[in-house]
Amino acid sequence: MKRRFAEFERIVGFKYLRGMHLNDAKSTFGSRVDRHHSLGEGNIGHDAFRWIMQDNRFDGIPLVLETINPDIWAEEIAWLKAQQTEKAVA
Repeated sequence: MKRRFAEFERIVGFKYLRGMHLNDAKSTFGSRVDRHHSLGEGNIGHDAFRWIMQDNRFDGIPLVLETINPDIWAEEIAWLKAQQTEKAVA
């Protein structure tokens, strides 16, 4: 995760980031297939989302939840917010 966002910073820059969508992935990285999954249920995993929520560079950036199960959206949002309690990255 750190390497991916270091590359993003080098090529684009966080100052240009205006929003992000969050979803886990049914497909593997680089497959060119965009199949969303619930947080922690796919190939990205909870650690990546925890890292994003704890990294101060994402403060104030709109995050759009794009997971597949509307029945657990409230739980996923609550889990994401709970990860912010330990700001330790960046």
